[in-house]
Amino acid sequence: MTWLLPAFIATLSPSATNFSEVLASLISGLGADNIEHRARCSHLLLQFGDAALAHLEGAEGHSDPEIADRAREAYQSICSRLPSDGREPTATTLHSLAIGMQRWTGSTILWTEDLCLRDWRIQFTSDRSVMNEPLILWEVFNALLQTADLALKICNSEAGSIFKIRSAPCSKRLKACTGLLKCTLRRGEISVEME
Repeated sequence: MTWLLPAFIATLSPSATNFSEVLASLISGLGADNIEHRARCSHLLLQFGDAALAHLEGAEGHSDPEIADRAREAYQSICSRLPSDGREPTATTLHSLAIGMQRWTGSTILWTEDLCLRDWRIQFTSDRSVMNEPLILWEVFNALLQTADLALKICNSEAGSIFKIRSAPCSKRLKACTGLLKCTLRRGEISVEME
């Protein structure tokens, strides 16, 4: 059945020239009159995982309530796969963690694509759930960023604190950074290794 997926995507947007256009077509398909078509679009968006999060988040405010509701459901389903209580996540990235951190803490975090957050995979294990402990989440997030040679800068504004991810000072980052960050939280101690 998976061999039908590329053909289905091609029927959605035959003129799509990039990934963003494909995601936009799938999100538009969430409001289709045909129930099967909506279900296929939802399924495909879930398959794209954290790569679809930004598009889904934008669609949560769509004027079509069907699109907004289905986008919200898909967004929440994908975010629920992010690291939490010791389960090892599948395909979790620094990018999806940054998006999750915004949701979990209510903070605004800014970054640019040249930092390659999508290329850093994360494997997180813990001896306890940290989802309801924002201070520990921030510590874990900062430890991961530091290991990837990144830093979190606080930019105060009238609307509250805004954080920006940037290359660490004195960083000798390569243009194409990628790797696996293994993070462990045991007895309150955070350790991060890079592979």
